Amino acid sequence: MSLLRNFGKVCKISGAVSSTKKIGPCLMQVANITAPHHQKPDAAKDKPKPWPYEKRGFNTAYSIIDAKTEDRLDENSRIITVEGNMGVGKTKFAKQLADHLGFKYISGVDLNEYYFNETHGVDPRDLGFMMPSQYQIYDLAKFCNDTEPEKHGKAGRLQLTFLNSRYFKYLECLAHLLNTGQGVVVDSSVWSDMVFARSLRDCNYITKQGFKYYNFTSKNVMCELFKPHLVVYLDASTQYIQNQIKKMPLESKAKALNTKFLDRLEHNFKNNFLPQMRKNSEVLVYDVENPEDWEIVIEDVEQLNLEEDHENEEKFKDWLGHNDDAWCFYRTKFTSKRHMDTYWSLPMPYDAPELFVGEDETGHLRNVMNSPVYRYRPGYNMEMGDSVLNILLDRPNVKPKESKA
Repeated sequence: MSLLRNFGKVCKISGAVSSTKKIGPCLMQVANITAPHHQKPDAAKDKPKPWPYEKRGFNTAYSIIDAKTEDRLDENSRIITVEGNMGVGKTKFAKQLADHLGFKYISGVDLNEYYFNETHGVDPRDLGFMMPSQYQIYDLAKFCNDTEPEKHGKAGRLQLTFLNSRYFKYLECLAHLLNTGQGVVVDSSVWSDMVFARSLRDCNYITKQGFKYYNFTSKNVMCELFKPHLVVYLDASTQYIQNQIKKMPLESKAKALNTKFLDRLEHNFKNNFLPQMRKNSEVLVYDVENPEDWEIVIEDVEQLNLEEDHENEEKFKDWLGHNDDAWCFYRTKFTSKRHMDTYWSLPMPYDAPELFVGEDETGHLRNVMNSPVYRYRPGYNMEMGDSVLNILLDRPNVKPKESKA
């Protein structure tokens, strides 16, 4: 068993067990995660084929013809989240872990992807010139270029955006697992979003009332989500993180990402997030400044019992005790983004004016939505110079999407 750095000291993996566990006078076989090269050749022979949920969705009607959700689930049907401070390499680690385990990798938050409107082919931030500066979208670039974020509390809006994006990313994880049976690795999940919100509040980048509303929102929207089976935390010193941030073109300019903020992130990860996640999930901690060999990492994961903990009834509780009807219910629920979006129907943040969209701002937003770029799909808009002939022939000339820096 490898030795891992945990909160500044070297210790053994918390909660790791062998593949056989003793309970009273009996022995119970534990079905652990198995990497592809350790699996039997015919392991997936009797499993139903993955359901094409991305194309067809999944609803009650489909459950009549594809009700065997439980038959798809095996020891590798697990959700793993990779968490950590800024610049510790979560994305690279998560991709490699998914590749070694044969899991699907789901990326963390990409705000460019989040803001881009696929229907109209436009990023609303590009129309910011149509609005007063105080009403323009306060995105990550504005936060990083903000010299005094503590004066207005707009970081609260940004963190609610991150929460919303991470929420739907995590729904992708749940939908993929229940519709295909394949395990998922995601970096920077919705479960760690509170760490960033709390750290922003600790530095006064979010107001007291703004954080109160964020906390209310977070509890409301996440109450039905299943917690991950495994949390991998990548640990690093503040000096290491600062050196990594210097390599980032946007974040390196941010005065708000100072030593105090990074220290608060580390504190909130280690003293709030990890102890809380240990109640329901397994946790592994790695020191990125002294990386482990990948064979050892995979061995660590394979040794974990992610099935059931008789000494802690709360652990993995979300995943236990369901029959096929219950699995179909949750599968339908988590696959429907429209249904899960209803959890965001919340009271307005009247006590946090920096988060509240008032009448004046609504009027400016309405003007933006009434602009020509929002009237038609890309390539079908004569007001934007699209060819009448191409429109009549249904051959829209659509420019490829450009990513923002």
